[in-house]
Amino acid sequence: MVTCIFSIESASEIELLLEDTYEIPKDLEKKIQSLNNCIALIKKWDPERPLDKPVLDIENKELKKYFENLIITNSSLNIETVEKVPPSPEDANVAFQTKEQIKKKQLTSKDFALELFHYAPVITLFEDRSLLPPTIDIADIQEKNEEKDGYVGALNFLTLTELTSEELANHQSNERLIRDKINAANLKISNEFQQFWSQFLGSNDKILIQADIKNYDKSNAEKVGQPYLSFWIKDNNGSLRPIQRSMGVRWFISFFLTLKATAKKDNHRILLIDEAGANLHAKAQADILKILESEKANLQIIYATHSPYLLNIEKVHRVLAVERKEVDSYKTVTKVYKFHELGSATAETLFPLYTNMGVDISHQQVIKKENNVLLEEISAFFYLKAFYKLFNKQEEVNFLPATGCTQIPLLANLLLGWGINFSVVVDDDSRGREVIKKLKDNHIRPEHKLIKVENCSGIEDIFSNEEFTKLVLNKAETQIPAGKKVSEYVKKSKKISKPLIARDFLLKVENGEITKAELSPETEIKIDELLTKIVQSLR
Repeated sequence: MVTCIFSIESASEIELLLEDTYEIPKDLEKKIQSLNNCIALIKKWDPERPLDKPVLDIENKELKKYFENLIITNSSLNIETVEKVPPSPEDANVAFQTKEQIKKKQLTSKDFALELFHYAPVITLFEDRSLLPPTIDIADIQEKNEEKDGYVGALNFLTLTELTSEELANHQSNERLIRDKINAANLKISNEFQQFWSQFLGSNDKILIQADIKNYDKSNAEKVGQPYLSFWIKDNNGSLRPIQRSMGVRWFISFFLTLKATAKKDNHRILLIDEAGANLHAKAQADILKILESEKANLQIIYATHSPYLLNIEKVHRVLAVERKEVDSYKTVTKVYKFHELGSATAETLFPLYTNMGVDISHQQVIKKENNVLLEEISAFFYLKAFYKLFNKQEEVNFLPATGCTQIPLLANLLLGWGINFSVVVDDDSRGREVIKKLKDNHIRPEHKLIKVENCSGIEDIFSNEEFTKLVLNKAETQIPAGKKVSEYVKKSKKISKPLIARDFLLKVENGEITKAELSPETEIKIDELLTKIVQSLR
């Protein structure tokens, strides 16, 4: 089930979309305005309906009730007068418009939802129905027989090969050319698949995805002569049908084909995946991330997971934490936390993220045995990465953002338990000083590895008000009141997202749009002193 929320500038926009087909209720605009110009539509997949025919409806209770109670009559149109009295020349246009009005449909809630969904991205749900079949008749593909097992998987394969069902149906008329195309497609798809699947079967052989075109022989009297596709998963030990391979291999191939085919068909789609890679072991789950990264420019993907191997700590700004409130209650609310709100989520919800920081240290690039620096939050991560770039620091350092100052002791204990060397950087405020005292008193970290950003209640205070406005906010018209700290201004502003502006600052530094020369001498000294402390703490 997916809910889309449309936010519009004016309800008149909706009327312009509908007025050619439907009778527009006079008070529709007023009703939408009462909802703050936000319209929530719902898209549900019924197990008894095809995947491409979900149920569409309005989720706003008030708006849905409005349509249910809506009564439209044609009494004001005076139909008899229009039909029986010939219009005068000056009234001809009016009469014509009135007849057109009579032909318009009464607007229902389902019509309303359907029309607006035309302007929403196409949302596709990934399911195991997309597994490759052992065989499938070309006739089933031509007739779009969605109930046929393996139809979606076979269609995904053909999408990547650019072969049409018509070509396959008539392959005997040009059999050599079609077989050359299939062999080339097998090689292309297998080579691309091997870029992502890093597992080996048996010895050092990689698996190959193979398709072939055949015709039924006399052993199948009902279909003799009819063409069908045959699929195999091959390695050095021989060929097996897809269904004979492990569920993990089958799922990964299905996922690969679905992702690539969906991106190829329409880059405006949103692909939903529930528990991606649940049948795969840790290393194979890490391979899933490679595929996701390869298509991030072509396809928006939303996936739910409890696995730490499917989380990228360097891309923590992509993470949404979802948890139920009042777990013991039958009626509960689901809360969704954006990445800059993760500190508000429970430790149980964030456990995969925390675990990600300690799993398979020798095979990941973020946490290493040495040179780790634990930070309060993601915004500090972006700023310090930018500072390292600006000051061209060559020393290796791995910045690890926590989800709030209160989470640092928990993470510090985890890192200590895993035998990982690290330093800690916090703001120079009451909470930061309390964390440093706690870590020092409990002998978790020696004093030289506990660093405060001196005289900064937030890392943003390292800039002057003018510099922050110019370099970070990029808004010349913004004025931070004299005497007010930058961190306080950012924290209280409802229009500013701390992580987003920090990320944008890092991007501008990486793109060369901001250079060290643009910093004031005072700010340059502050940053240099902070970076020097960090480097010294890692020795």
